[in-house]
This record gives sequence, C-alpha cells and structure tokens, in this order.
Amino acid sequence: GLAPGKTPPSSHKASEMPPVPGGLSLEEFSRFVDLEGEEPGPGVCKEETGTEDEERDREGAFEPPPTKADALQALGTLRRWFECNSTSPELFEKFYDCEEEV
Repeated sequence: GLAPGKTPPSSHKASEMPPVPGGLSLEEFSRFVDLEGEEPGPGVCKEETGTEDEERDREGAFEPPPTKADALQALGTLRRWFECNSTSPELFEKFYDCEEEV
C-alpha cells in the first residue's frame, strides 16, 4: 500500500505540474515552475543578499566613535534640556563636571 498522504504515480506528464495558486495566471506560474522535459532533482536557488535597510544597519554597526565635537554638541543639547526643565543646581554642578572632562 501507499504511505498516508502519498498518491500513486501518474503516467501523464501534465499531472506533474502542481495546481496554479490563486492570484497567478498559468503563464506567471509557469515562469517559476517548469517541469516539462526535466527530471526532478535538486535545483539551484538564488542567493539572497538582504535588503537595503539591512545593509544600512550593518554599515551603522561599524560607525566610528563620536568625536570631541560630537560630544560637545550632545552636551549642549543636554544643557538646553536641563535649562528648559528647571533642573536643580546640584545636577547642573554634575553636568559641569562632565563638561570639563570633555
């Protein structure tokens, strides 16, 4: 007997073509599946290289460290935030200590 889920082999070549999935025409589907005249066997798949977003993410992973100018700009932004949010004088003292280190 046949194993569950197996169908007996057919002598018709046309039956080897799988049914066309919904949303595709026979012509579109045939571009991807062409069994006519070929023996079934392992095929070669196209290698995926990734998307542009993934490439940008990889490039971003190797960013150089921030420069002194970058650090000073960030400190300036932080200072403005402190000023706009009524930060305590004690916190400003700590901020100035950090600023002196840069």
